[in-house]
Amino acid sequence: MVAVFVVIMTLASYYPQIFHQTNGNEIVIVNQTDIQSVKLNIEGMVCQGCETNINNSVNKIDGVIQVKSSYEKGTSVIEFDVTKTNVDDIKKVILSKGYVINKNKNE
Repeated sequence: MVAVFVVIMTLASYYPQIFHQTNGNEIVIVNQTDIQSVKLNIEGMVCQGCETNINNSVNKIDGVIQVKSSYEKGTSVIEFDVTKTNVDDIKKVILSKGYVINKNKNE
């Protein structure tokens, strides 16, 4: 019984990588001054699957250029076009996935 639990828990961390494809956004930059970067402190990421979940979800937002999440650091760095989206929209997507965003000095 314990062995089955261990196997299931091990495989669960790979779930998002198996079933979620990485979607790249087509980048069209009109003005470099419209590009902003924000670093969010995120609680609840426990594996690479969590990183993938956040990266894929945020990457679907129109205007997001790049997302780099780290469960080890508990952070996500998002680069986006301020003419197409904003920090609040990005936070809403992350919160909808069940994670908690802590306030930091960069906001």
